[in-house]
Amino acid sequence: MTKYEQLEKKTESLGICIHNFKFSDTKKAAYREIGGYKAVILDESAIETTCEKTVLLSHELAHYETGTVHSLGDIVNSPLVKMNRRKDEAKANRHSIQVLLPFEELQKSISRCCDMFEVAEMSGVTVDFLFEAIDFYKTQNKNLKFPDNTP
Repeated sequence: MTKYEQLEKKTESLGICIHNFKFSDTKKAAYREIGGYKAVILDESAIETTCEKTVLLSHELAHYETGTVHSLGDIVNSPLVKMNRRKDEAKANRHSIQVLLPFEELQKSISRCCDMFEVAEMSGVTVDFLFEAIDFYKTQNKNLKFPDNTP
């Protein structure tokens, strides 16, 4: 079972529906709760790969799991709302990294692969997400060991 399929199963077990919806802006995914109805919305027309879809679903599910859900009624231009959203996004990103790429799993992938593109592919995530994970673990004082041939 792929990481996406595992996340999909987990999402559904939590009573969260997954919907495909074309956003009018550059947004590719969102998590929403409306009157007890919980949904992850993915714009599959804007998502290029299964790895990207996996990362997006993980991030949106992380909003639910960490309680960092944005209200539709927030005044977006408010400095306080903007600051809180940045904090919420960072918290969801950290959670998503720990779910998709636990430190030990990431270290094993790095030791088996020739380059970061291969590590990302083997891990089922995007290269950008992989670099975010590496940066996150550095901030946690967890030092990844890279083979001599890896940049």
